Amino acid sequence: MKKILYSLFTLLILGISNFAQAQECRNQVIGGAPVLPTPFNYTIPGLNNITVDPTVPDGTVLYTFPRVDTRTIGNARGWNMYCTLGVGIADARGIGTRGAYETYPTPFPGIGLRIYGDGAGGAWTRGTWPRSYDYGPVGDPLGNRYLEYGGGEFFALVKTGVISASGTIPAREVARATVRSQSIVSLSFRMGAITINRRAPAVPTCSVSTPSQNQSINLGNDYKLSDFAGVGSMTPTRDVNIALDCAGGDAGQSARILMTMSDATTPANRTDILSLGAASTASGVGVRIERDAAGTPVVFGADSSAIGNPGQWEAATVATGTPTVTIPLKARMIQSAPAITGGSVRARATFTMAYN
Repeated sequence: MKKILYSLFTLLILGISNFAQAQECRNQVIGGAPVLPTPFNYTIPGLNNITVDPTVPDGTVLYTFPRVDTRTIGNARGWNMYCTLGVGIADARGIGTRGAYETYPTPFPGIGLRIYGDGAGGAWTRGTWPRSYDYGPVGDPLGNRYLEYGGGEFFALVKTGVISASGTIPAREVARATVRSQSIVSLSFRMGAITINRRAPAVPTCSVSTPSQNQSINLGNDYKLSDFAGVGSMTPTRDVNIALDCAGGDAGQSARILMTMSDATTPANRTDILSLGAASTASGVGVRIERDAAGTPVVFGADSSAIGNPGQWEAATVATGTPTVTIPLKARMIQSAPAITGGSVRARATFTMAYN
């Protein structure tokens, strides 16, 4: 009878002891001490300026941060998380719901964060996150009580959609490792602020084709003084075509071709009549250059490619993939003074282009 009572008493004590035990998890240096903060926060330095190309295909990696070695956080001996009743299921995942191109969302439109591990300190974290590993049931006397954490992690910014402007991704928590059964965070990854600089799309550019670089235009050699009726009277036009060879530019881009013509004989000329050169023997006339079908005269300006240069006009538009562009002009003689002296007419103009 005494033996039976002793056995019942022992079982009762064991039952009370198991019921009172609670799960406790803590980070610690391998070997058991010292205890580390739980969660342990690891900060990935931010970036002052990343220039991104908005034309690359979605899914392209824009930047990969240096490898993070979490095995040696807090102590060169390494670390782990110890749970008194066993780890159960451990998770490693980014913040938010993973979406396209294996990325987690960021506050910056068109850019996501991809996280992957090399499993240097634990194979369970190898591959693109999220990753999970079952260490065995919580409370199992034979279960694993130590969460061995990954080792090498990589964080990469990935293009996930349209990047329409520059901006900043603020500092924030981006990933964490947890003990699922207790929702205990073992390790929290934080990332510093990142400044994104959106590269301006590249536009096509052009150069003057060789035949157009130097042209001599015959304005006619059979005009009489009687063909001019007074100041402003003009001869028929002659065609002047400037051919451009074009290349480069991002897909879908285009550029305005801006042109300025300058008076080579009188550089300060800002009128719409090209002055005669020293080799001319005629007087009282000049040369007028027209830039469209309506006969709009070119106003001569400074030899400059600066946007907004006086006399500059939009001569054409070129799209990426267009190999050649022709700018059609016309030239004619115009009476510029009340009296005309017969002779030869020679005038020289130059042109400068800009792209916008």
